[in-house]
Amino acid sequence: MTHTAETRRKMLDEFASAIIDINVTSRLANIYIDKIGYEIRDKLFKETKAFCHTYGTGSLYEGMPLDVCNDEDIMFLRRSFPMVLFQSPDLYDISKSGYLTASQCLYEPLYLMLQANDNKKGLDDVIIKSLGRSGILMNDVLINMCIYKNIPKTKRRGPSIQYIGTLKKFPGYEGPKSDALDTILCMRCQWSPRAREFFTRPRKNWPSKALLDKMSKLDCFVVPCGPHETQLPDVEWRLSFSLHEKELLHEMPESHFKCMYVMKALKNKYVIYDDSAKPTPFCSYFVKTACLWMCERIPRTTCNIMELTRATLNWLIDCYQRRNLPHYFIPEQNLIKHLSTECDDVIARLTTIRKHLWAMEMSCLDCLYTGSHVFVNKICDALNIKVIVDKACDWSSLERVFLNIQISYRKLYLCFLK
Repeated sequence: MTHTAETRRKMLDEFASAIIDINVTSRLANIYIDKIGYEIRDKLFKETKAFCHTYGTGSLYEGMPLDVCNDEDIMFLRRSFPMVLFQSPDLYDISKSGYLTASQCLYEPLYLMLQANDNKKGLDDVIIKSLGRSGILMNDVLINMCIYKNIPKTKRRGPSIQYIGTLKKFPGYEGPKSDALDTILCMRCQWSPRAREFFTRPRKNWPSKALLDKMSKLDCFVVPCGPHETQLPDVEWRLSFSLHEKELLHEMPESHFKCMYVMKALKNKYVIYDDSAKPTPFCSYFVKTACLWMCERIPRTTCNIMELTRATLNWLIDCYQRRNLPHYFIPEQNLIKHLSTECDDVIARLTTIRKHLWAMEMSCLDCLYTGSHVFVNKICDALNIKVIVDKACDWSSLERVFLNIQISYRKLYLCFLK
């Protein structure tokens, strides 16, 4: 029996899924390395007089394979930093480090201004020296005092201070593509009233109640960064849910995690903007946001990676067409509010990826760990197709060959899935 075009497409999708499976085999090991490291650092911070606590965040610590990790992100929490509160300090132990009062920006609910009380009781000298008029905390002054003067070769990038070091790469190195280390100053923060809806909003089956309960006990942070179009960049701070995002990714269903890996790989190769495009029209955080929303909306029983990837692309394209990409924890915050005509370029790029998904996906995943061109050559030999695939393979041409070949279903099945 000659197979249909639908069957051939299914074979191609399953082959791509097999390559993805191999590429993400390090997920569990990466997650436990992060968890063990965190427990050690947390124990040292609580039982010693360690100067600060550090938190690994971003793709590297979320379990992602190294080939899609562009740099390393570390959040620094100084022991002497105050707690940021929205409510009365009577509910918290602030005797050792004092507190700052947060006021949320009306039209930018992800962003805050922080103010000290009149007597500045319990506040560290560094914090007091960073206060401006009316007791408002100046983020640029605090960063200069805490990081810039202590770490050479740095530059400001959003909420982070980026250290550009020299990384010795051994032959076959597949780690982060950049030698950069992003250090982010942070302060612990009470859960924002605008974010509490996250725990109660309707959702199908993820996150589970147990996972939500676990997340409710994790620290929230504020980091030194204002909205893109702000007139007050030196006094505004952004809520950070980095620990919650990491926990969600550690517990993300396998198929959704693989989809996010594919989306990051596609973004890194096909949706790239140079440094002159500030702020960037499309970034890795938008990919993460989309994949988290997909986890809530698409049942975890859906295991077809290509279907999930197409659904995620469709969702992102729709968001850019509507000029509204909702933040995962505070949906009222539109992450692309600052963009205008740039949205059209992003839509065009994502639409191209959706149209040529298999070929573009394979070009991202090939030869990272698997040497998939070797597998394809074996398949071509078995089918008597005279196509030599190397590391610079034209996957589009190969896709056309496979979609038009006329052989039995059984033979093609054995060639692809043996």
